[in-house]
Amino acid sequence: MPNYIFDLDFTLYSKHDIDQTTNTKYYKSIEPNLFLNKLLSRLNGTKYIFSNGNKSHVDFIVDKMHLKSFFNKIATSDDYPTTIKPHMNAYNYVLKNFNLKKQPTYFFEDTMENLLTAKKLGWKTVFINNDGLSDKEIQKHKYVDYKFSCVEQALLFFINSKL
Repeated sequence: MPNYIFDLDFTLYSKHDIDQTTNTKYYKSIEPNLFLNKLLSRLNGTKYIFSNGNKSHVDFIVDKMHLKSFFNKIATSDDYPTTIKPHMNAYNYVLKNFNLKKQPTYFFEDTMENLLTAKKLGWKTVFINNDGLSDKEIQKHKYVDYKFSCVEQALLFFINSKL
């Protein structure tokens, strides 16, 4: 079975779904996404979160969105404090601590440079296009294997495909 690694912020939820005007409003606007949760439950494979957010931030979001039960392990910037994505040291931490097997690994991310490092590791890259980049702009980045406007669209594709 494949490995699925997800960034958290603006990948497992969209920046368009939250109020970013203040930190208080940001955290209050995070809500469960029942459709996302249903899709995650149907995705066959081992699922992980790999975030540049700190542990308290990630734990809060994961708890508020009711995501914890879907993921085997979570890596936060507190786990690899000297460097964060896109630096290889953060990815090396994930490789070791997630104990990734030889199965295909799909990395869902909203930041291009983070996908480039993942591609160097042989991971399949899944770009979540929250910023509305044009197809022409995305095509310039040859390391992007899949592109979707939201994570739900990506999950539907992977659930229904025979990869």
